[in-house]
Amino acid sequence: MLLSSKIFYEPVSLLSNMDIDIEELSKFLVKAKINTYAGDTKAMILRDGSKELVFSEGRLFYRDRYFGENPFIGEEMVFHEDKYVWGMNYYGHAISSTHFSLRDLYAFLREALRRVNEK
Repeated sequence: MLLSSKIFYEPVSLLSNMDIDIEELSKFLVKAKINTYAGDTKAMILRDGSKELVFSEGRLFYRDRYFGENPFIGEEMVFHEDKYVWGMNYYGHAISSTHFSLRDLYAFLREALRRVNEK
């Protein structure tokens, strides 16, 4: 439980030392997701085989770097003036279905991300 609490509160303490608050970070994350994976942005393929999507606005920079398609694993990071202030790791896989293709599934996920908001 202590480790969980420390991890949960660490981004807040990072933000308190900078000229950014949770509300500004939330709004930026929504914009970044809409303008990267949820948008028509084509991912850059890096030397290690991962794919990367980036978005910046003002002093904030967002990076989503991931490997694979099914399964997939990746991380999202937000930097404020070259210092990380937020991050998230993710992993997943789709179960085979006769009702929809993997392409249809990812199109659905992109559409859902386009509807995300700060709440």
